[in-house]
Amino acid sequence: MSRLSSLAACTLLAALLSGCATPPDGADLPPEAAYSLKRYRKEYVIAPSDTLEIVVQRSPEVSRTVVVRPDGMITLPTIGDVTAAGLTFPEFDEALTRRLAARYQSPEVDVIAVDVPPAVVYVVGEVAAPRPVPLRTARTAAEALGQVGGFRVSGRREAVLIRLEEDGRLAAIRLRNENRSSTAAYLTLQGTLMQADDILLVTESGRSLFTRFIDDFINRPLSGANSILGLYVNYKLTEQLDASIDQIESIRP
Repeated sequence: MSRLSSLAACTLLAALLSGCATPPDGADLPPEAAYSLKRYRKEYVIAPSDTLEIVVQRSPEVSRTVVVRPDGMITLPTIGDVTAAGLTFPEFDEALTRRLAARYQSPEVDVIAVDVPPAVVYVVGEVAAPRPVPLRTARTAAEALGQVGGFRVSGRREAVLIRLEEDGRLAAIRLRNENRSSTAAYLTLQGTLMQADDILLVTESGRSLFTRFIDDFINRPLSGANSILGLYVNYKLTEQLDASIDQIESIRP
């Protein structure tokens, strides 16, 4: 793509995606990329079969290592069954503290992950079998697609990579090649390295669908992205305040 064509693509994308920010300086990404204005963080969601160590300070009779049962519960002495699956670690810590407070004075609880599933990437959209796949077997976008059976007949030979960047902003990167051949598409996907918890989304049509997915996953990720991630109970996104907002709040009278 020529420099002029790249600039035109960026300009058109910016016009379509009014809710997205411009890429940060120095970003080594394809020209068709959009970024969330807000920042987010990943929070792991406890799932059945996870092994957790629960430490209650000054109460060793309650502290123990437990495995989350298929029904999503764990059992502790004195308080019985407690729901763990579907909660983040802070939420589960709060739930345990609340239950223990009925029997212990000012309980201090620590929940430690002992054994949780390995890192995965999520492949969804117009693919044969949408699902999360282990990162160790999906180092590139092409390998990730291969793990789920490849494109459906209705799927185009292009995809969108949804990624949470180190600065907390969500990025949507359109993986495409001006050469529409299958070989060119494969080379583009093979050259895209995956990271833990990436979402690889295969679209069934062109720019209009890409724009819709940007709205779902970048402008409104707590409903769009979390609806995908929630199917597999691995992690969820939560919004975090920018440091500048925190500073403003801290100096208000």
